[in-house]
Amino acid sequence: MHKYFIKKLGNQELGSVNTYGVPQRGRYIFVSKSPEVLSIFPPLSEIVLNDSALLPILAMYSGEKVYCNYIYHNDSIARPGQGTRNEYRIYLNKGLDNKEKLFFLAGDYVIIRKVELFQDNVDNSFYALDYVKATDLGFASFISQLAPLRANSGQFYYEGEISQFEEKLHSISIQARVIVDDKVTAEIQKEEKAGRDISSLFSAQTFRDFVLAGYGYKCAITHMNIQYKELYNIEAAHIMPRSHSGLFMPNNGIALSRDMHWAFDKGFFTITNDLIVKVHPEIASEYLRLYDGQKIYVPENSFFIPDVNNLKYHQEHIYGLFKTTGRL
Repeated sequence: MHKYFIKKLGNQELGSVNTYGVPQRGRYIFVSKSPEVLSIFPPLSEIVLNDSALLPILAMYSGEKVYCNYIYHNDSIARPGQGTRNEYRIYLNKGLDNKEKLFFLAGDYVIIRKVELFQDNVDNSFYALDYVKATDLGFASFISQLAPLRANSGQFYYEGEISQFEEKLHSISIQARVIVDDKVTAEIQKEEKAGRDISSLFSAQTFRDFVLAGYGYKCAITHMNIQYKELYNIEAAHIMPRSHSGLFMPNNGIALSRDMHWAFDKGFFTITNDLIVKVHPEIASEYLRLYDGQKIYVPENSFFIPDVNNLKYHQEHIYGLFKTTGRL
């Protein structure tokens, strides 16, 4: 038994697409305020102005996992008498559109359900999303049997199994490549400037996804990777370790190959404030010496660039740690 949110897309949501298929404004999906539908998505506060969450969405038509901003525009409640909005939205981006305008026409449907997935005691759950054209007669027949959540709203909640959806979902690898659109990070930075603690947006899963996407799935030191389909030898390393109260913030992370990750955690090398590799003088590894004094790969999006305070912590507390490891 699964819970589905089904939404018939409107022209305004699609960005008021012109005759050339080009949207005139940002694109989004309205989410119903019904308790049944909201139970599918992360809980958002009525008190916090424009509270938000990051949704990892598996775009079933492309096989890619795309992060989107899920925002509760609630100024009419959070600031009584000062606002008029009370609506939930999932904002689309180029990643979710698969670099094409897939939802061309008002009247097409999106289907969303949460897929709960726990691996190694880490919550790796995501939201599977697929779209159905209005011309799909089989789906039209199915929808005609459901009662909309509100009259003429085009929003539906369904408990059961949509076989076409589930068959397609099971044919897709859940280890999908992650896309983090610049619009997503820009929205997060806007919240940070407004004084919100954005660290609450990130978890172990989100940290890994954002860091690997920010570095293009390549090691920041070697600028290379080993890949087979969705398998990579690249890991998201904490600069200030979790065991030292380091956060899951992407600017506390760096993408490293597995051997570089191990050496970084042991303090065989550190990274200076100007992003230069500094190998410890007592390390005789010819391999590491190849990169001594070299600049790491710097992500194009500044959101992913390592925070100087985290780098300083690694320089002062982790660099050279191998010399004390194992001592009583």
